[in-house]
Amino acid sequence: MSFIYWHVICKYFLFVGKRMRITFTTISIIFLFSVNVFGQYVWNQYQISTNTTTQISYTLVSSASSSYTTGNSGLFPGNYSSDTSRGFLPLDIVNDPNALPWRMTVKFSNTTGILIDPYHVLTAGHAVSMNQAFGNVKFTPAYSQDDSPYGFAYPEYVYMFTAYTSTAATDLAIVKLDRPIGALTGYTGYGYNNNQAFYLSQQIFLNPSYPSAGLFDGNNLYNWKGKADYITNDFAYSFRNGVVGMSGSGLITYVNGTPVTYGIIVATGIKFNKINANKFDAINKIIEHNTPVVYDAVPLSAKVYPGVLKQGSNPDSVTFVVHDYSTQDCPNSQITANIYVSADSIITPQDQLVKTVIVNSAITAKNSVLVKSTGVDLSALQAGEYWVGAILQGDNNSQNNTTGYRDAYKLTVAGSDYVRISGVVTSSQSNAFLSGVSMQGAGGNFVTDCEGRFAAYVPAGWSGTITPYREGFDFTPSSFTVTNASLPLEYNFTASKKTFNISVSVKSPVQQNPVSGVQITGLPGEPFTNSNGAAVINVYYGWSGSAYLVKDGWNLQPYMFDYSKVVTDKNVPVTAGFNLSGYLYDANGGPLIGVKIAGLPNTIYTNSYGYYSYLLDSGWSGLVKPEKSDTLFNPLSRSYNAIAQNYEYQDFQEVSTVYLNLKLFLSGAYVDGKDTMRTDLKFRNYISQSPPAQYSNSAAPFEFKPHKTFTYNPGLAGIVDWVTLEVLDYNFIPVDTVAALLRNDGKIVSAEGNDYVALDMGILPDFYFVIVRHRNHIAALSNYQIYACSAPDLYDFSSAADMVFGSNQKKLKDNLYGLYSGDANYDGVIDSSDFNIYNTIGSQAGHGYITCDFNLDGFTTSSDFIKLAPNIKLKISANIYSGDRKYRKK
Repeated sequence: MSFIYWHVICKYFLFVGKRMRITFTTISIIFLFSVNVFGQYVWNQYQISTNTTTQISYTLVSSASSSYTTGNSGLFPGNYSSDTSRGFLPLDIVNDPNALPWRMTVKFSNTTGILIDPYHVLTAGHAVSMNQAFGNVKFTPAYSQDDSPYGFAYPEYVYMFTAYTSTAATDLAIVKLDRPIGALTGYTGYGYNNNQAFYLSQQIFLNPSYPSAGLFDGNNLYNWKGKADYITNDFAYSFRNGVVGMSGSGLITYVNGTPVTYGIIVATGIKFNKINANKFDAINKIIEHNTPVVYDAVPLSAKVYPGVLKQGSNPDSVTFVVHDYSTQDCPNSQITANIYVSADSIITPQDQLVKTVIVNSAITAKNSVLVKSTGVDLSALQAGEYWVGAILQGDNNSQNNTTGYRDAYKLTVAGSDYVRISGVVTSSQSNAFLSGVSMQGAGGNFVTDCEGRFAAYVPAGWSGTITPYREGFDFTPSSFTVTNASLPLEYNFTASKKTFNISVSVKSPVQQNPVSGVQITGLPGEPFTNSNGAAVINVYYGWSGSAYLVKDGWNLQPYMFDYSKVVTDKNVPVTAGFNLSGYLYDANGGPLIGVKIAGLPNTIYTNSYGYYSYLLDSGWSGLVKPEKSDTLFNPLSRSYNAIAQNYEYQDFQEVSTVYLNLKLFLSGAYVDGKDTMRTDLKFRNYISQSPPAQYSNSAAPFEFKPHKTFTYNPGLAGIVDWVTLEVLDYNFIPVDTVAALLRNDGKIVSAEGNDYVALDMGILPDFYFVIVRHRNHIAALSNYQIYACSAPDLYDFSSAADMVFGSNQKKLKDNLYGLYSGDANYDGVIDSSDFNIYNTIGSQAGHGYITCDFNLDGFTTSSDFIKLAPNIKLKISANIYSGDRKYRKK
């Protein structure tokens, strides 16, 4: 036993199915074509009446690349509906299910099947049941809003594969009916084709069904028209939305003028169980199994005309259908029909025989003839209601020779004079006779049959108005008036199903400019809006469905709309543009609520999630900026120029103040052997109220130009002197400079005395280099990047020589280092120039806030020379702009 593996690997296959998007980055499908797939080629046959199951085996014989059986249009007029030319694409309501090819579709249990033979319905396996309760389910072709012009049939047998699995290749069922209703309606052929192009490009397929969920109530026939999107050996896929109730509906196309079913839906409207050679042979087996090889005549659809007789009179005619359900032609004059009148709908030989008719026509296999008999004598019938039917003789099977209660005709015999008013109703749109039209005003329930015929009966002398009615239709003429009826009257009508317009108007949100090229998928024809931004779609009365608006890259509001049973014109205003949206966060990542977003055509505010969104015209330009008092955001704003796409995640984050946490020692102010510095300047009240304007630098003094006011607070304890902190980013570009105070324990504090020194608002948490400057100590660059944030870790310059770039610090004691003192002219070099300044000022015995006060005691004395002299000898210089700078993160 061999297995054939069919393996499809589709690398990034993308299909955008209008209303749904399905992305296959990888598809791997394995089909096993072996005897095991179809359970050793075995059907389960379930007989409902006996509640028994038997098995039927079949043999695979088909080897051609394609094959199909021929359908039949039935006995009644073969008017093909013009609906088939409508550009359905999505689901669209069928105007008149009584027209061809729609009437071959069967509704049962809120789902769908397709007649493929006078007796047999093809459907999905999961739509049927193998139990006796299923025998009560009605199978009704051409059903529409409670109109069933051909009546209904009950199931006798159900056939399913022994290896049945729902939605799989074995999800297929055949139902054998108790009445060959397909002889009246017609039926499709069934077939297979191994050429994928047949499904993907060569053929247009119809898929009539009875959707019965959501917007749909199962009372109307809908059709989808199009091509398959994807094919495997067992399945045809259409990437569209499906609805419950569509299961079991046929994938139908015309081949050489005949409708042929090539598969049935098994999964949510997008997956057809495609007939292949295997399944074709399987279906053939059941049809052959149930089709007699010797002619078998079956009577159907008896009618009496007129349907009301005056007591003592006779009908114009009695008609009935004789169908040969066999593979053999029925010879001319072989069949005899006995016409009976019965007091009930069950016709038996014990009823009153009123005429015997010879069927003077040869009936070809699986075809029918209409037998019309005149001269039937019913004059002896008393006033009342009777049933007329036929029993056949002359064939090889007497079990189905009687018109059952569904095929017998109910006749009324009137005791007084009456006048017959009759006619035909024809649909102007489907080009077929319209069934289910009631003639209101005639005093009875007179409804057109499958041939569009009606006959109303009124008492002689009656006057009144008769108005044709069927929900959703207009009639021409709309009514007719009868005055003093005395002779038979005939009136014909033309019916037109009401249509309504769904008008879609798409405009931009601000300037209200029309937007063209928006496709309305889900509506008939799936049109695009024109240069005026408009599309008008014509739908039949009662249409239901969902429409989706599509224009690549655009934001459409609303992007979809739906209707259940349209009975008026609909107008759908749509706004189309590009969406600008994002979130605002606080410094801790929480949402910022109620923040004004400025710069848009109208002011908006963030919602409870910190979210903002605005739909803009195509081509809009502007600057968008969040506004909140005393708050900066990162980024400060966002600029847009002639937008042509959606902009999402245009976020802003509140910028909180970030701080530096630093410790530093000045060697000049250091108290030998201690962990402290002198505070003589504070004690003597010599510290300047504002920070000095010049500080030690490299080559030239650093000019401090503060962006805000820094003021010395004399009440702060332990202050040594002012320092400045220059903050540099990774590329050593200055981003901020602040003044700070140095405390005697080495801690650098803010001018307000806080342990953390705040940087300018707008400085983001990040790693930075910091240059610390003092007015007469050598400037120093941090050797490592320092993380500035809301709660920064301490960076202690004094803890090691290499905490300063170039290890450019003086050792004060073990594990304690400080900046070199002696840079009196702020040029970053301790040399004779500094001595000259010291010598000049020192000779004056000056005191106060003096540049050459290197030990920071408030006086210029020999003590300052002691600090200066060794540093001159060492030629100490600032090392803050070395070309050797690199990323150094501690």
